Formats: sequence, C-alpha cells, structure tokens
Amino acid sequence: MTSRFSADIAVDAGPRNKAVYDAVTADGRYYDGPDDVDVQLDDMVRIRVSSDRVAHLRAAVNSALRLARTADDSIRSVGYNGAGAGAG
Repeated sequence: MTSRFSADIAVDAGPRNKAVYDAVTADGRYYDGPDDVDVQLDDMVRIRVSSDRVAHLRAAVNSALRLARTADDSIRSVGYNGAGAGAG
C-alpha cells in the first residue's frame, strides 16, 4: 500500500511575491523528481508539495523554502521595493 504525503506552504513576501513565485515556478518547470510541486500566486505565494515518501517530501519542501528565501533575499539586497525602476 502506498501513502501520499503532502505539505502546504504559504510565503508572503509583500511586493516581492511575484518574483518569489517566478523563481519557484521556474525551478518546477525543469524538475523531474519523484514528487509533485504546484505553485500558485494570489495574495501570497502558495506551494503544495506531495510525494509518496516522507524523505522525498522533506527534500522538496526544503528545496522550495530555500529557493523562496534566496529569491526574496536577492531582491532585498538590491533595494527593490515594488515601486518600479529607479526606486530603492
């Protein structure tokens, strides 16, 4: 018998939500692993990871969280505030 495990992640990066969404989505387009990753953007970035094995789920969740954090940190480091070119 196979169980399906899942995790739901919500990331609220304020004006950087779209950039975080783009980073996580781009990674998912090229990922060919044993788990499923679904990314949605509304008032925040919502990531749903599911897998047949807990170890794979844990790895995918860690990867998505690291990627979202890195994208947000990178944008913060250049002073982006969502106000357009020249702002910061």
